[in-house]
Amino acid sequence: MRIPRPRPCFHVVFLALLSAAPGGAEAQRDRTVVGGQVGYARSHISTTSDSLNAETEDRQGAWVGLFLRARVFKWISLQPEIDLTIKGGTFPVAGAAAGSRTALEFGYLELPLLLRFAPSLTGRGRGIRPVVFGGASAGFDLGCTVSTTNPADSLALAGCDQTFRSVEWSWLAGGGVQWNLQGVSLGLEARYMKAITSFVDSPLDPKNHLFAILLVLTI
Repeated sequence: MRIPRPRPCFHVVFLALLSAAPGGAEAQRDRTVVGGQVGYARSHISTTSDSLNAETEDRQGAWVGLFLRARVFKWISLQPEIDLTIKGGTFPVAGAAAGSRTALEFGYLELPLLLRFAPSLTGRGRGIRPVVFGGASAGFDLGCTVSTTNPADSLALAGCDQTFRSVEWSWLAGGGVQWNLQGVSLGLEARYMKAITSFVDSPLDPKNHLFAILLVLTI
C-alpha cells in the first residue's frame, strides 16, 4: 500500500507558520512595556506682568518617574506615568526694599497621560526611532517652601499656607530618540510642561513652567 506524499502546498504553509510564530510572539510581547526615566529639570514662574517676568529667576531640579507604555496602533502608544519633580522660581517682592526676593519651591507628584508616536526608520524592530509625544498631567502638591531674602542677606524660611492650590493641571509636549536593543530600549527625550491653572488666586495669575531632559530605559 502506497502512502501518499504530502503535497508541496503543505510544506509551504507549514514553513510559513513556523517563520511567523516568533514574530507574532515578539509583537505580542512588545505591545505593553514598562520603564523608568530620570534627568535634569529647570523651572520658572510666569505672571501677567511683563516687568515682573523680566526679573524672575529659574530654579534647577530633577525629574524621576516610572511609566507603562501600551501600543494602540503600529507606531502609536498610550503612556501613563507617575513622576516626582520640583517646580518654582524666584522673583522680587512687590513693595519691599530693593533687592528683596522670594523663592518658591513646590514638590509635585505628577500623573501625566501621553500619546506617543515613534515611527520606525528601518521597518524593523531594532534601530533608532524618532519620538514625539504630548498630553496632559495632574500634579498633586506634596509640600512647598517659601524663602525670602533682603538686601542684608537675611533668610527666612516658611512652609506654604492653605492659599496654594493642592492640584495643578498642565499640558506637556516633547520629543527625542529611542534606540531599540534586544529586550530593552534606551532613549533621550526633552519635554516642556506648562501649567494651565495658577497655583494661587492672584491678579498676576502665576503659573509654573518646566523644561526637562531625561534618560529613558524601557524593559
